[in-house]
Amino acid sequence: MTRRRLVHLALLLLVFATAYLLQLGCEGIEIPEPDKNKEPETELTGAPAESSAAFYRVHLFWKGFDSDGMIQGFEYALDDTTREELWVFTNKTDSLFVFNTATDESQLQIRDHRFFVRAIDNQGKEDPSPSSISFLAQTEAQPRSILLADTATRIAVQGKTVFAAGGENGLDVLDIGDPTGIKRKTTFFTGGFATDLVLDGDYLYLADGPEGVGVFDVSDPDHVSRVASYPTLGQAAGALAFRDPYLFVADGANGIVVLDVSVPEDPVFFARFRLTNRIFTGVAVREDLVYAAAGDDGVMVLRFRPTEDELILLPLPAQDALPRSTGNTVSSFHAEEGILYVADGSGGLLVFEVGIDGSLIEGRRLPLQGEALQIIGRDERLYVANGSGGVAVVDVSDPLEPELADRLGYSGVVTGVAFAGDDTLVVGRRNRGLSLVDMGEAAGLDSIPMPQVSFCPQSPAERETLLAYSSVKFCWSGVSPGGQVVAFRYQLQGVDVRQLVVAPDSFTVLYQNLPPKDLYIFSVETKDETGLWSSGEGIAERRFTVNYDPETILDSIWVTGPYTDAGPIPLTAVDTLLPDSSYIHFCWRHTDKDTVQGDSVVGA
Repeated sequence: MTRRRLVHLALLLLVFATAYLLQLGCEGIEIPEPDKNKEPETELTGAPAESSAAFYRVHLFWKGFDSDGMIQGFEYALDDTTREELWVFTNKTDSLFVFNTATDESQLQIRDHRFFVRAIDNQGKEDPSPSSISFLAQTEAQPRSILLADTATRIAVQGKTVFAAGGENGLDVLDIGDPTGIKRKTTFFTGGFATDLVLDGDYLYLADGPEGVGVFDVSDPDHVSRVASYPTLGQAAGALAFRDPYLFVADGANGIVVLDVSVPEDPVFFARFRLTNRIFTGVAVREDLVYAAAGDDGVMVLRFRPTEDELILLPLPAQDALPRSTGNTVSSFHAEEGILYVADGSGGLLVFEVGIDGSLIEGRRLPLQGEALQIIGRDERLYVANGSGGVAVVDVSDPLEPELADRLGYSGVVTGVAFAGDDTLVVGRRNRGLSLVDMGEAAGLDSIPMPQVSFCPQSPAERETLLAYSSVKFCWSGVSPGGQVVAFRYQLQGVDVRQLVVAPDSFTVLYQNLPPKDLYIFSVETKDETGLWSSGEGIAERRFTVNYDPETILDSIWVTGPYTDAGPIPLTAVDTLLPDSSYIHFCWRHTDKDTVQGDSVVGA
């Protein structure tokens, strides 16, 4: 065997020996397959703005995405993520978090919270970087709300007992004296449709729709009993007012009916005022003047003469005393000496000065960005149940010049307000029940965070002038501190006859061929999932002008100079060389289609 063959054989044996040793060393060791499953991703889609303040109910929304599979569920944690058991699994993509109220007044009522959420894919892998948001949640010292089955249209308070006209639910009786919160005492199902009520001592009078007027003994709030009923022809369709011993009923097409309730258990018809084709929906009384709401037909003034058993329409002569139209549907009144405040629906608050003869002199109208449904007054302030606009607090220290002083936002539609004691305001909401507000500690405008809208940069700037008959595009975005944006509504005044409601994914509107006008106003609002519309500073509004471009027309050019004794020489050629010391004259005119036609100016 040659030496070269021996070397090759040795190398071959070495290779086999190395492979054998490697096999022996790796026996029992499993080499893992590489993990090809990609991590899922998580996004918060609806939440308060980062580090903003929210109410005690915070609605959060989220979603997940997995590029190589599907999302099996989510895990969320609030404030503390130091232990794995603090994460809560859910298949939902949203949740409403209610932050517990503080146990006493000394504890913080606004606290910082941080919410974390992470997606989990179908192979159990978690998003390693959970989505999170930090916010402040407002709490209250005691539970201050109760959910009722129906409307809570109007409210009356006696001591620590609240009575609520609850539509089909009849008469609700509630206790607000228990420090643990509002408690229901009883519900009296009347069989009608309760819309208004008034208290007089131990008796309560209820406008109950088809059941007429009900009279209740409320001397013992734990044992309320109906002691009488009076069937009205108009089905007690509207409101009630009381002037001892008379009860005034806005009775729909049956007019204003006056009942003598000097014996509450036996109400007796006393007088009536009726006009053909008029539907009466509201009534208020001050001294001998009776203010009647005739629905869309407006307001009229009556004089009550109990000695003659009559109501007389003012001012006289009667043929001049037609209803005073307000342009909206009048809901209720608040009467002071010589002043009448009208809850004028979408028209806000309207002031009338009342003459000695009962004539009405229209004063200021205060828009309230809601629907004014009821007014109560206290200490130079009016408190207006303002529908979707919450509660509007109006300063009337100058009676004829009301000013908005405060606004309390609520989800749902606020239909009634009343005071319990000096500082506690009771707020009734349609299908949402009652809430209590301590007005002694009430915050400023928009005390409860409302949804807000802002314009994108592509929208026209404030007070911008745009070219006539060109296209104008607005775009916007919305945010809801307490939950998710569910709708927008917008209007260009003078173009859109009403506010147009669009879906939450509609962020733009295009207007074309707008004619010249000194002032256009475009506004857009948003609504959160609780039904609350933005108001005040939460509404985005832009003012702009549409105008023709003015034109300048050069009519003529001529030359004069010392080199000629002739008159002006027209200059028509371009690039003409002129003698030294020549005078060049220009004549032009400015034309603006919006203002002056053919305005000519001569200059030298």
